[in-house]
Amino acid sequence: MPKSTKSTKSITESLNLTPEQSLELMRKASHEFYQAAIATQCHAFVEFTGLMNEFIKVAYEFQQNNPTLDFREHNQHTGKVLRLQPYQRDYIREKLDCIYQDEIFPDSHND
Repeated sequence: MPKSTKSTKSITESLNLTPEQSLELMRKASHEFYQAAIATQCHAFVEFTGLMNEFIKVAYEFQQNNPTLDFREHNQHTGKVLRLQPYQRDYIREKLDCIYQDEIFPDSHND
């Protein structure tokens, strides 16, 4: 039996997906999640779809504006950042507030 060798390639490298192909798979995964989430009848759980779709939009816009870079390399682990517009931060905050109320952003509701 041949000896296995460990690969240092990332998952995306080993699959040879382009950023555009990853985005398409992400859209499909988000759609499938949404279909399953609405069946739970839990509104806060469905809101995760909005977070996923917003990430997909941010990644798509980044890729369109930076075709020689790869959005998949931008995360907390690499130190590379996908910059957000203020309206994107507001949308994400709204989704997180719906899911977790004031637990992530205390005192965000001054009713």
